[in-house]
Amino acid sequence: TQKNNFEKTLSENAKPIFPNVSIDSIIPKYGLALNLKFKNENVDLTVDGVEFTDKKNIIPIFITPFEKVTPADKLFIALQASLIQNEFNLKAESCKVIYGKALQETKFKLSSFTKSIKKTVGELDKILSDTS
Repeated sequence: TQKNNFEKTLSENAKPIFPNVSIDSIIPKYGLALNLKFKNENVDLTVDGVEFTDKKNIIPIFITPFEKVTPADKLFIALQASLIQNEFNLKAESCKVIYGKALQETKFKLSSFTKSIKKTVGELDKILSDTS
């Protein structure tokens, strides 16, 4: 799968890799965590990857096998980044999407999705609060 290929490629990288960890068990100062689980009373999500640039700054990563990155791919990881920031006292200014057979990478600023995130979260809150 794409995730396995990405992990193999990373093994050649000098950054430390932390596979399959939970945010409450380890917060590295730098390096890359794969399949990182974020869980508290409000959130339970697993992110494909998170690059730690220092103790409180992260770059969430979404991995897709498709050869094109869609706006939905970016919104998906942007929503996850927003939840992580709000719930776990970490800062994410940007996100990455790793895509295609060649494991290409695109990086974008989280701020470019602020409106979409607010709209989507509002719609989700409305759905969740509907008693019917």
